[in-house]
Amino acid sequence: VRAALAFANRHSLRVTCRSGGHSTAGFSVGDDAMVIDTSRIRYVRIDENSGGPTARVGAGSDWGYVGRELDRHGLHVPGGGCESVCVAGYMQGGGYSYTSRMFGMNCDSVVEAKIMLADGRIAIANERQNFPLFWAIRGGTGNNFGVLLEVTYRLYRPGALWGFSIRWPIDDAPRAIFEIQNQYMKTNPSRLVGFETHGAPIDGRQVLLMRGMYRGTHGEAHRALYPVLSTPGATLEYGLEGSYYELNRRNEQGVTAPAGGKEEKQSGYIRAPLSLAEWEGVIDMFGRTPNPYSIFNLEAYGGAINEVAAGANAFIHRDAYCNFFLDVFWVKDADKASAVRYLDEFMAMM
Repeated sequence: VRAALAFANRHSLRVTCRSGGHSTAGFSVGDDAMVIDTSRIRYVRIDENSGGPTARVGAGSDWGYVGRELDRHGLHVPGGGCESVCVAGYMQGGGYSYTSRMFGMNCDSVVEAKIMLADGRIAIANERQNFPLFWAIRGGTGNNFGVLLEVTYRLYRPGALWGFSIRWPIDDAPRAIFEIQNQYMKTNPSRLVGFETHGAPIDGRQVLLMRGMYRGTHGEAHRALYPVLSTPGATLEYGLEGSYYELNRRNEQGVTAPAGGKEEKQSGYIRAPLSLAEWEGVIDMFGRTPNPYSIFNLEAYGGAINEVAAGANAFIHRDAYCNFFLDVFWVKDADKASAVRYLDEFMAMM
């Protein structure tokens, strides 16, 4: 990294950093810039110290690898649902996880970071030293202040969790989302540690899925989920006990992009409750997709996410009901224009 930065300085090149390459906006590619790929800075070193377990993690470590290593020790930090997402971009953007409603955003568990500055010096940033830098990299989207090399995380012992997936026909989606919004978003009832709601194509049909995890028994989870399980069209696809790592892998199955597909995506936050009529409008718009590949996703906030004061670090979105995104895909280049036009129309409606 130091040699790459020195080369960039000598030749007056702009530098963009990439850990996993998942940036929807393309920030991990850059225009007319040198890309420093940190994906080989990949390690997990666990310390079971008296103040509680921590882990030093290389900035290019992917969450499949990190999750697997932590799971072997019964430990956890909120991590990326998609296993190929890497630490640097994820943490510096905030980092939402299925367990964020219990443990906060990923950046909230950072206790220290190691960063290489543009001149090749290494800065250690924590509560005691280089605090402005420590504040800014936690959820401030990153890539602005230096090259992230390592993160030290505070770890947790969540124990066994109960993972679930509930499914509705798309016609029943507005009522279901309205109930999910009113019963679960901005709250953290009965240890429902986190969930995502997808409008997605499954077996050639649009459906609504609610997938998440609960910290408790099968019976307790059923009672906590009763308000949505009793809505019209609800079917419990599965419910099973396991570790976070096992359940995350199960929950991420089934919602996939088309083979050979190309993608565009936009996202935002919902900070006020929508009416049932408004959710009907959202699902009606979702049904107008020009091809069957589009995915609409809601990631529920509340609990530990919203308990952190806005301004405690650079992730400021502490008053949201959820974030959302629409992901459009196309296989043939001739279909790109209609897919992107639909994406713009959907976001304008939101």
